[in-house]
Amino acid sequence: LELFDSNPETDGVLGTESRPAEIWGYNYDLQQWALTYPGLAPAELEVASQGFRVMEEHRGQLYAGSDLGSFIMGVELGSQTLEEDVSKWNFPGSRILANDGVNGWLPVECSPSLDVPGPCNFSSAPLANSASEGINISFRALASHQGGLYLGTFNFSGAELWKYEESDSSWARIAKFNGTNGLPFSASVAELKSHNGKLMIGLGFGPSLTSAYLWEYDSNDEITQVVSGLPAAANAAGVFKLFVSESDELYVGIVDFQDGFDLLGYNPSRVNPWRTISTRGFGADANRYVWSMEEHDNKLFLGTFNSDLLTDAAPRGSAELWVSRDDGVSWQQQRMPLRWSLLNYGIRTMAVGDGELFMGSASH
Repeated sequence: LELFDSNPETDGVLGTESRPAEIWGYNYDLQQWALTYPGLAPAELEVASQGFRVMEEHRGQLYAGSDLGSFIMGVELGSQTLEEDVSKWNFPGSRILANDGVNGWLPVECSPSLDVPGPCNFSSAPLANSASEGINISFRALASHQGGLYLGTFNFSGAELWKYEESDSSWARIAKFNGTNGLPFSASVAELKSHNGKLMIGLGFGPSLTSAYLWEYDSNDEITQVVSGLPAAANAAGVFKLFVSESDELYVGIVDFQDGFDLLGYNPSRVNPWRTISTRGFGADANRYVWSMEEHDNKLFLGTFNSDLLTDAAPRGSAELWVSRDDGVSWQQQRMPLRWSLLNYGIRTMAVGDGELFMGSASH
């Protein structure tokens, strides 16, 4: 994420143009990393992006959703010029890429026109005013579900849920969570997971999400709230993590910036479908939300976001890794590697590959 000029004497271009986000791939046989975006596709198709928040496999392709930077307020989009004392930057807008393993990353058409809808937006207005424009400034979730690819957005006027049809490369908006049509207001479709034949929708950043944070989309194209025994979360800011284990348990991680995250387990086949695992961030208020989960070697792993980086506390926000060996009933904190930096305030993502568990950190 570049919000400043690079050195024009050496780069000749703006920071946003000279240092775009990158996608790398790892070859297990060669044990090597290779830059895959930008790189393989024709240059005219590789528009710079600020970041890639989500990826999902779907029908033999890997899809990636770019991120415009949802928390950049009062910054206009466009070339970096100074007009009426307002600095404008070259932000390319939200977009979707697809990789078939042969031709590299190619853009998926998703920009709306007068008669064709689409989730990808561009704007020349300040993001602080984007609520009136309905701009999808970030893609937060991708899910392959029953033959369809679903996309969740961050939008100040109300998060949106979209479905992509590969047959004709078309997009259809399923829902807008703007407080109308029986749906609550939420700025973010934070997570999407296929579970028990339904698409589970985790909402975040809304005023009434203490008991309306989880919804489901079924085969009848209906969105309904998951309400049977749903635990209320007093200080919740909504869902930040959904994860489905091999035992078909849906884990729901709820943001709590005051007392630490809530972690719930949900399985509709049980007499009591809900169980509360933690309501205080595993005993640490600074564990504000579950940032990642993965299952590996018959164990569940969980990585936290730690808010100590926002204070003068020491260590400065070191994230925590927790593991469960009994399907989420009991959890133990794990010792981190010796070279793990205390400045890693979050374990942002996890993935299993070639028999190993990989973790990606966030650090200041």
